[in-house]
Amino acid sequence: MQALVLAIHILPLELRSFVEGEPGHFIDEPDLGIDRACRMNLDPDAATNEFVAHYVRQLAGPERENAWHRLAEAGSEVVPSLIRALKSETDVSVQTELIRLLAEYRSSEGIPVLADLVRASDADVWKTALQRAFCSGYPMSVAASGYCSIQYFQSSLN
Repeated sequence: MQALVLAIHILPLELRSFVEGEPGHFIDEPDLGIDRACRMNLDPDAATNEFVAHYVRQLAGPERENAWHRLAEAGSEVVPSLIRALKSETDVSVQTELIRLLAEYRSSEGIPVLADLVRASDADVWKTALQRAFCSGYPMSVAASGYCSIQYFQSSLN
């Protein structure tokens, strides 16, 4: 048993030299997550960014639901990458999915992002941000609600 534990701890170190010297990918079975686990051990930030970018691209396609659940179940270490993806995304449908994901984590890092998005010019974006802020119980949601009510009223006049 001790040999197995030792092998599990040494394997990522042995793989580091291989990964750094040889381009390519590990076998990645969705239920095992071998690729992500190895990459997280070798370079956690790059692996997280790559993981999030991969599934954010899928949010606009037929694998949307699977991608959303993979991101939702990934753990709180993906929150900064989700925020970066949200700030750079131009597709409104993907933006709204990323807002839902960000609110799902209920992270303190998400509060200022949702507060900014409440002021977005696109109605779907600011409505989703406000709705998710209220559902998540973020304290800023109460302050933002007055602003959104005015913005919604003004947009309904146009």
